[in-house]
Amino acid sequence: MKKKLFAFLLVAVSLVGCRSYSALENAPIAQLPAKLPAMEVLLDEQSFATIAGFSDHESKGLVWGGIYSTDIAFTESSTRSYASQDLNNIKSLYLNNMYNNIINKVGEKKGKVVCRMVTGKDNSNYGFTILSAVTLCVPNLFGMPFASNATTMMVEIDFMDANNNVVATYQSNQHKVKKYAAMYWGYDDPSEVTIAETFKLCLSDLNAQIKNDFAQLNALYNK
Repeated sequence: MKKKLFAFLLVAVSLVGCRSYSALENAPIAQLPAKLPAMEVLLDEQSFATIAGFSDHESKGLVWGGIYSTDIAFTESSTRSYASQDLNNIKSLYLNNMYNNIINKVGEKKGKVVCRMVTGKDNSNYGFTILSAVTLCVPNLFGMPFASNATTMMVEIDFMDANNNVVATYQSNQHKVKKYAAMYWGYDDPSEVTIAETFKLCLSDLNAQIKNDFAQLNALYNK
């Protein structure tokens, strides 16, 4: 009887899936008066290593001053060539935000813009997982989560001129997002969701600050 019940639960879990997730859904927006001139877009990948699940030797990006250049090493056609999907989501969101909201994608590059994580933590709680195993997943059929994940993050962006001098730095507030793995209403990979959603909140903070300083930044890069 137990074997039949366990087989039934496995079939139920496979048939009743979790919610799908796309990192670029509800991506941050910024209503700037216009876009800033084109710049080299850089991401300090290693600063995100503690939450993005990759080690230094696994990253294959090209390096500029210890910072990995998404401009050169990352394209839409190679989004899965890096060490983790979490890092890919961060890159996609960062590039999407910069090119859609902040700077022109084409034209003479007037400087560099560098993004890095200041603080970050990603924690998974498997208490629900143990309980699910003990109860043969019966409570999960009624909505109990399989696991939960919470991500905390603070991000900053440096704007640099053509001589690599930092001309402006913007830092987000610290944000925290928690999600669950659950049938019907949760996600199959809550960590992927929390990391991307927390990064989005940080980008929204940065966009608001850049919008407030648009006139100064625009004058600086167009002089």
